[in-house]
Amino acid sequence: MHRRTPPLAPLAGAAGALVVVVATIASCSAPGAAAPPEPSMTTGAPTPATTAPALEPSADPTAAPSAVPTAEPSAEPTAAPTASAGSEQAFVTQIGNAAFEVPRGWTVRDESRVGLDHEAQDQWMNNVVLLDDSGRELLRYIDGAIDAQGQITAGWGMVEQRPIAAAIPDESGVPTAAASWWVEGEAGVQVFASVTLVPDGEAPWGIVPAGDARSAQFIADLSLLDACQQVVDVADAEACLESDDVAELMAVLATLEQHAVPRDAMP
Repeated sequence: MHRRTPPLAPLAGAAGALVVVVATIASCSAPGAAAPPEPSMTTGAPTPATTAPALEPSADPTAAPSAVPTAEPSAEPTAAPTASAGSEQAFVTQIGNAAFEVPRGWTVRDESRVGLDHEAQDQWMNNVVLLDDSGRELLRYIDGAIDAQGQITAGWGMVEQRPIAAAIPDESGVPTAAASWWVEGEAGVQVFASVTLVPDGEAPWGIVPAGDARSAQFIADLSLLDACQQVVDVADAEACLESDDVAELMAVLATLEQHAVPRDAMP
């Protein structure tokens, strides 16, 4: 039996804000505010989640995700960018474990490759970027050996939830959804839109189970949207997350279909 990503439920409660570790997707935050800790695709044994040391504990901890790859690949990327054919069409990962709709005029850049999982074994790591018709990298799907760490936040608010097309259930029964939400902490107010686990009474975690020894993140880069350029308070955050641009991204996130594959599945 292979080791799974460190348990997430205790992490959200103890550390306050969950951060996933894998692809480079930034959240939109208050100008000048420090970016939250970011997720990364790791190699070797998993690193325990930690609380950001510069932040003071809060009476109302919550969760905020984002992402960054650090694993050295053991194989070169295998797929060149592919263009959407003038209408929405499904993209399927090379190992068939995830699929989602690509909007008309958008392109897909597949940077997936072989990396090392938490047991230093080869594992296929999906890393797929969706670019709009202006070339903005608005969405990224990642899965494989993902770690998480925490950060304290003072408050949060959900703006929208949508069920995804097909989810791999979480063992503890926490539901999966496409969600948009804001969090507030010492770094200011930040906004997120992603496919995520949504625990009862807590901010979303920004990460979902993806089968045998595999976790996933499907997240939007809201910092590229005009409506989210100036987020300095909760009113700005809600205006950003209620915008037509975020609604379009939420519609794509909700098309995600997950399918279980073995830990060592390869193209």
